[in-house]
Amino acid sequence: MEDDTEIDQRHPEVTYAEDRVPARLILGVLAGAVVFSTLLCVVAWWLLGVRERQLHFQPAVTPPVESAIRRQLFDLPQPRPSLAEEQRQALDHYRWTDRARRLVGIPIDREVDLMLEKR
Repeated sequence: MEDDTEIDQRHPEVTYAEDRVPARLILGVLAGAVVFSTLLCVVAWWLLGVRERQLHFQPAVTPPVESAIRRQLFDLPQPRPSLAEEQRQALDHYRWTDRARRLVGIPIDREVDLMLEKR
């Protein structure tokens, strides 16, 4: 029941101001912030367009030249020849069989010709 009989306990020598928020001031600040942020967005958009046009008309830069040594580090290894290809190479070309003993392998066709000459 105390709520019904609330007593005004204001001091007579003190002046009091009402607790009101000035709506016009708040709306003005809010409108100013919106206008300012919109202006910043427009300026940023314009600057990006200018920079894009500058970059668009620049001549193309030639890529740096690779050295052969660096390229070899990353080249994929070539596939090895098959066993049949290796054997065919051994039969068709001169080769060292044992270099220390000075033994040389000769192509099979040449060997057959030499064998036929001996007969």
